[in-house]
Amino acid sequence: MEIWEVIEKLSKYPDRNRKQMRYDLPRERVYQIGGIWVASLQPKTALDVGTAYGTLAYILSKIGIKVTATDIMDLHSKKMFKQRDIKFLKHNIETDEIKGKYDVVVLTDVLEHLCYNPLPVLKKLHDACNKGILISTPAKEVDYVCDGKWKDEVSWRQIPNYKKYKFVDGHHHTYYLWELEDLLREAGFRIKETQLLPVECTWMVLAEKI
Repeated sequence: MEIWEVIEKLSKYPDRNRKQMRYDLPRERVYQIGGIWVASLQPKTALDVGTAYGTLAYILSKIGIKVTATDIMDLHSKKMFKQRDIKFLKHNIETDEIKGKYDVVVLTDVLEHLCYNPLPVLKKLHDACNKGILISTPAKEVDYVCDGKWKDEVSWRQIPNYKKYKFVDGHHHTYYLWELEDLLREAGFRIKETQLLPVECTWMVLAEKI
């Protein structure tokens, strides 16, 4: 089944936000590459951080991976998750501890939403995974639109750690590839695959746990 057919099927769940299809369809390649790259690590389990409406969680479950999905907001289709046996946890990845271990961690379109320095989050995800991590995030090389807290910072290293936490949704910092490489290396990962999707203005990165 083609990814667009999966997305179209998802749009028919009664408790799913119909407007989400407008977001999912233009990002068909993100989901397609994400599914293929995650499958290449041969995981049995995956943690989908920032699952939002659960599209990639659904795709991963469809190829036989046991998925646990988390998000700071409760947006997903409950009926869809129940039918695919996807466990959902309401969770703030910046402040909450991760319980359990997973073969692969998925972090699609989340990194740019973090309100504070991303390294503590990546270290937590490193500890929570057995094999590796998949990241997608806006590519600063082709997407300069960023209206968040740390839009003027050149590097993730300039972003402060939180002391008193306040969640503000938005794109707070977008990343060059060299930043992603630096961040992942610092967190204990080794880059396996990178791909720029210029139409989607997105970096796709697959990294293995060292």
